[in-house]
Amino acid sequence: MEWRLRYAQGHDTFCFLHSNLHTQTAVLRYKDQNLQGQGANTQAHNMLKIINVRTDAAASRYEGAHKALVILVDS
Repeated sequence: MEWRLRYAQGHDTFCFLHSNLHTQTAVLRYKDQNLQGQGANTQAHNMLKIINVRTDAAASRYEGAHKALVILVDS
């Protein structure tokens, strides 16, 4: 039972991580192609910082779920 819960946690976190990386790529492309000026670039930079924090948190949660699955499989 716990294995399925950890697997689902890892899967959901991986999907969230994938979504954040896709969003980051889209923001970077939009920024490079469309934005000019200090204000617009500052807003885009702040948005990218928020996305990076979310991505790091998702990666940490994924690593935790992965470690738990490895422990459950070994025991």
